[in-house]
Amino acid sequence: MPLTSRNKSTALFPVMDINEKNDEYIIYLAMPGMLREEIKVNISEKRLVVSAEKKENSHWFVTKKKIDNFSWNESFTLPADADTIMTVALFKNGNLEIHIPKGATIPEKEREVFIY
Repeated sequence: MPLTSRNKSTALFPVMDINEKNDEYIIYLAMPGMLREEIKVNISEKRLVVSAEKKENSHWFVTKKKIDNFSWNESFTLPADADTIMTVALFKNGNLEIHIPKGATIPEKEREVFIY
């Protein structure tokens, strides 16, 4: 799966792994400390964009603060056989999995992928 270069404007990057199986592509992102509401997954034609924005840590009791706010995004150019309509994102225990089935479809103009 072709990738674009990482966004160098932020210092924090999730650990990422991309796997290709016979019937799908899977992108794994480790995002500890993030909430599902702080993550967005968008598809625009054959481009997948994952972004996260962390505001000041208001949902935790913090005794020592190292990070106030940050934002991050990563974009992927999807292969021609990626089925953007059936793409699903799952977030559990600080890990985001994006499942992109194979099967040529008409690319969507733009949509947000719901994160389960």
